[in-house]
Amino acid sequence: MLKNIVLAVALICSCIYLILFFVNNPKLNVLANKVQKPFIIISAALLVIYIIL
Repeated sequence: MLKNIVLAVALICSCIYLILFFVNNPKLNVLANKVQKPFIIISAALLVIYIIL
């Protein structure tokens, strides 16, 4: 159960990262550049936790 929750959260973070990566609006690009790195780190950490579980 916990493993599935961790995987779901990691997938959601990855999807948000991909959406922010493909943003073409200049105003949102500034925000996206600030927010992308934490989403990558969180996704990677959650996937490592998923593998460990």
